[in-house]
Parts: sequence; structure tokens; C-alpha cells
Amino acid sequence: MLKMVLVNIIPVGTSPYYTVDDEGVIHITLKETLHSYSDGSNPQHEFTVTVVEQTLQGLKNALSLAMDDAIDYFKKEIDAIEYRELVLSGMAAITIDNPLFSADTDTYEKTQKVSDGNGEIIISDTIKITEQTDPVYLVSAYVMDAGETRDDAIGITVLWNSNTGHSKLKEGLISKFREIKDSSSTLLEDIKSSIGVTLPKTISSGNGETE
Repeated sequence: MLKMVLVNIIPVGTSPYYTVDDEGVIHITLKETLHSYSDGSNPQHEFTVTVVEQTLQGLKNALSLAMDDAIDYFKKEIDAIEYRELVLSGMAAITIDNPLFSADTDTYEKTQKVSDGNGEIIISDTIKITEQTDPVYLVSAYVMDAGETRDDAIGITVLWNSNTGHSKLKEGLISKFREIKDSSSTLLEDIKSSIGVTLPKTISSGNGETE
């Protein structure tokens, strides 16, 4: 069953809620009120609307496209917020030892870190970064398995603390990619078992007939 994500997007400020610059570009700031970042603030962003056709209908079309952009933007923000909440709920079940480590460093066996060892590919030209509160950034990219084509890539969005370095960002993107792939596989099996019909396979005899 697909998860429903509710959003509530409102204009920020007082009516008429927008400004028009000297080039005729409309500026309007919108806010999503049902979700909040770790600091308690709501996702908020200024959108610009450029009217191509100088007619009332052209203006309406431009505003509709701007709303499409707004919904896409806030959906990505909400995905990141919900992923953070998922991590928090998981961490609540983990006890961190104190002291965390007390032994000879020469005998310490390092844990194998998550990497692209299984062939995951992060498509570099799809990487986008949006600053949240420095040094925290929202990073999105398309990720695929080595045996897949670019059309098979999945859009991934994670929160990244730039102080942890690029390797940590790579680990986060690939880890979430694997999580989504696993859940998609489970969902596919659920769909097959609930609405599909299993039929015996036929074997071609080579002369166009089946056995």
C-alpha cells in the first residue's frame, strides 16, 4: 500500500502575498506547515514565476507550473524530514556505550563501511545541494545499480553534515538507495501475490509448438 503524504502549503506574509520586480517576474514565498525541521521551523522557499504569454490565461498557466514546482520542492523536503525521524526512532532503540572504546588501537578491527562495492553508481550530474542550516545540507542525486541504465536510476535525498566529509555523504546516498530497492522488491512481491495469477510455463519444441 502506497504511503499518503499530506501537505499544507500556504503563502507567507500578508495579502497580496507576492511582489513583481522590474522585469515582470513574480516572487512569492510559500511555506509547508505540517512538517518541521529539527530546529522547529517549517520548510519555506521563495518561488519565481515568469509569464511567457502576456495574457490572463498565460498568467494562470505560469502560476500552475509554479505550484507544480512548489509541490515537488516541499515533497523533497518532507522526504528528508521523515527520513530523519526514521533515523531518530531507530536510534532510540540503540544504547551507546560509555566509554565507547577502551582498548589497544592496534588490535581494533574496523567495521566494513557501506560503499559502492556492490556496484552502485551515483550519477554526478544529478547531484543537487541545498543549504539547510550550515553545516547541514539537503543533498539529492540519482543512484543506480551497475547493471542498470540511467532510466532505471532512483532519486535519493539525504541530510548531510558537511563536517563529516564526502565519504559519509556517499555512504548515506547508497544506504538509502539500498533501503528503497529492498522495500520496492518486497512491495512487488506483495502485489504479485495479491493480484497476480500463476500460470505454468510452456516450453517451445523448436517447431513453433509448445509442450
